[in-house]
Order: sequence, then C-alpha cells, then structure tokens
Amino acid sequence: MMIINYKYILCCLLTALTLLLCTGPGPVAGGGSDTEVSSRKVAGIVLDNAGLPVANAVVKIRPSVYLIDSLNSKSFMESHYVRNKITGADGSFSFDSILVDEYCLDISKNDSIGAMNQFSINESELDIRLSSIKLETFAVIDGNVRVNGIDSTEYFLQVFGTDYNRKADPNGYFSMRLPRGRYTMHFGAYASWDSMKTKPVDRFELTFDVSDSYKYMGDFRFKSPPKDSCVDF
Repeated sequence: MMIINYKYILCCLLTALTLLLCTGPGPVAGGGSDTEVSSRKVAGIVLDNAGLPVANAVVKIRPSVYLIDSLNSKSFMESHYVRNKITGADGSFSFDSILVDEYCLDISKNDSIGAMNQFSINESELDIRLSSIKLETFAVIDGNVRVNGIDSTEYFLQVFGTDYNRKADPNGYFSMRLPRGRYTMHFGAYASWDSMKTKPVDRFELTFDVSDSYKYMGDFRFKSPPKDSCVDF
C-alpha cells in the first residue's frame, strides 16, 4: 500500500512558487545611458549684429580633420559625424547623436554673414549649449602661391573642418570669402603628368586667424619637384 507524503508534496509546491515569483521578466533594454552616443547633443541660438534671431541660416558641423575631399571617402563619411541644419524662426538649431571628436561649426546666411566655432565632444560630454552666436560680415582673404619654374601647375586650397575651398588662377592668385575665426588651411599643388594624369608637386598647412574684414595671406612658394631621371622617353 502506497503512503502519500503530504509534507514532501507541500514542500515541493512552496519551492516551485518561490522560484516562479523570483524569476519574473527582467529589465527592458533602452532608455539611453550617459555613455550612449545618442545622448550627446549640441544646440545654440544664432543672432545678427542687432541681437535679433537669424532664421534659415545654414549650420554645418564637420570634424576638424574634414576636408571637402572627404565627401568622396565612404569610409570617412561612415565613421565621422557630418551634418547640416537650418535655424528655426527663433534662430535655434540642435544636433544630436554626435560622435566623440573635435568639431568646427560653420554658420552662414546668404553667404554674406557668418560665424565659425570650434569645440570638442568627449566621453563625458552629454549636452553642449553654445552661447548666443552673433553673425558678422564675411571676411575676404587673398594671396599668391607658385612653384618656381613650372607654369602648368594647378593650385588648390581647402580649409579643414569646413567646405570652403578654392583653386588659384593660372598665375597662382587666390581669393576666398569666409566667416571670421581661426582656421587651418591645406595648400596643395599638382602638375600635368600627361594628357590623362597629374602628379602632386608639394603641399603644406597653415593655421591663421581672421579677425578683420580683410586679410592678405602673403606669397607662398612650393618646393620644386625633383628632376626626372629619364630625360628622353
């Protein structure tokens, strides 16, 4: 005759009930943490010289290592934060999901007034609120670049962290309009190799400040390339 152990059965039931209550659904993922990329934001207000909000101004955020040629690099564009925004009626703008990096903020209205700001986003930055940014009339810079003894050379200038770029004329003269601020410019030159190819001649970088309406950059001379060992094809 089988004897039922009611105390044993009751103990099993209590154990099962305890496990059921202690193993409910876990915490739902999401909501963002202090270290998530999406939590990093930059915002500000754009004003004119009279202190009034500037609507429909173009705001561009670019990494400080960015050059206009970077647009042609898929790997660069996928690994860096490059965005454009338009200010609202109250002059406000906002960027979110910003990557950790050093940035240039280029703001302009009708290519006549603008401002340039530089800042860094680090691991601890969550929300950067830029003080009211006043737009000033664009400045003009100009100068001359040449490679001695080479008349067929083409010269180009690109400003780091911005879309500003220019090619010099056949005599090496260049002129560029840009907001006042601190810049690093990349100068480069290349010459025709044959009817289908070109080759680099020389290049250098220059950091400078633009605080007035006009700045003469000076005359620059690139190094001449070494002579080809083969003089008769």
